[in-house]
Amino acid sequence: MKKVLTNYRYYLLALLAVLTVLGIFSEPAEELPMLTWLWALFTSKAVGFGAGYVYYRLYTRWEKRNSIPELVKFNDEF
Repeated sequence: MKKVLTNYRYYLLALLAVLTVLGIFSEPAEELPMLTWLWALFTSKAVGFGAGYVYYRLYTRWEKRNSIPELVKFNDEF
């Protein structure tokens, strides 16, 4: 358990996962003008999918290097 708490990679992956969920599922306020609303919508989706892509790349890289064995083991058992 101590390995999980002291490994910065888990915190970074958790942050990226939160950014992904918030970016993909967020919606701008309805009071905004149409163009501003569309810009905010597309920007939030781009941030969400970008964070998801970075998460995927880091996860696969660290999985190959065996830097996050507890998370890999958890995903394999799940």
